[in-house]
Amino acid sequence: MRKMIVIAALAAVGLLAVSCGGGGGEDKDMKGTEETTGGETTPTDDVLPTDDVLPTDDVLPTDDVLPVDDVPPADDVPPVEDLPPVEDLPPVEDVPAPVDACQNDADLAIVAAGADAISASAKECGMKCLAEPDIVGCATPCVVDATGLSAGCSACYVGMIACTIQNCIAECVADASDPACLACQEEKGCYAAFYECSGFEPTVEPVVDQCINEADMAILQADTQKVKDSAKDCGMKCLAETDIPACATPCVVDATGLSSGCSGCWVGIIACTITNCIAECVADAEAPACKECQDAKGCSETFYTCSGLPQE
Repeated sequence: MRKMIVIAALAAVGLLAVSCGGGGGEDKDMKGTEETTGGETTPTDDVLPTDDVLPTDDVLPTDDVLPVDDVPPADDVPPVEDLPPVEDLPPVEDVPAPVDACQNDADLAIVAAGADAISASAKECGMKCLAEPDIVGCATPCVVDATGLSAGCSACYVGMIACTIQNCIAECVADASDPACLACQEEKGCYAAFYECSGFEPTVEPVVDQCINEADMAILQADTQKVKDSAKDCGMKCLAETDIPACATPCVVDATGLSSGCSGCWVGIIACTITNCIAECVADAEAPACKECQDAKGCSETFYTCSGLPQE
């Protein structure tokens, strides 16, 4: 009986060894195909390959993530159907320019109290924005602060300065009252744009005493006839131009050495004569009929006012 018990025990030990050996091999094979996670096994085929994992350098820093408090509530975002279609928005160049921007009680009172001061402020503010691509946008707040004008009215004054800077800087940099400067501003539409923007009526300030200075008087005293002939020749060369003074003034400056302002006065009487008295003066500019026509049409008076020279 005892012998049988020993044999049974040995047989049990053998079965246990076989069982343990087989179990160990089975576990080894399963480890090749499964991973154990939290008591559950996950097939390794479902595990993301390391090549597909996002590099840490490409992960957005948490500092750059918009805080939840800064995200606008959904109620504040307009529905897409309420936004205008892109094709319905006017191109920038089609947006109408301001009109009558100064025609209100507040702006009119400020302009009446000191138009010259406003022009000076516009020039100063405009020059500070000389390097800016949008001079009007840059300088308008400056004029508002300096004058108290509305932004719309201030922009009209700045627009005049911007137009001059962009188109007539060479003619106006030394003297904004120079006839060549005024002629350029007129030709480039600076005045027309200002009057339309502001709603003011055009005003023409008389140009006076342009030749009453030492340099110009020396040239005139040396050879007045040369100046007259040069003004006539230069004026006739610009006969087909719509603005004879603007065309002919630089020619007279080059031919005589007179200042641009004084040259403009001499060109002015030629232009007035061509426009109003060509029939009476074409044969002889000294003929009585020519002189009478020049007097009747205001050519002579304008010349003497402009030049400051005494009437002959």
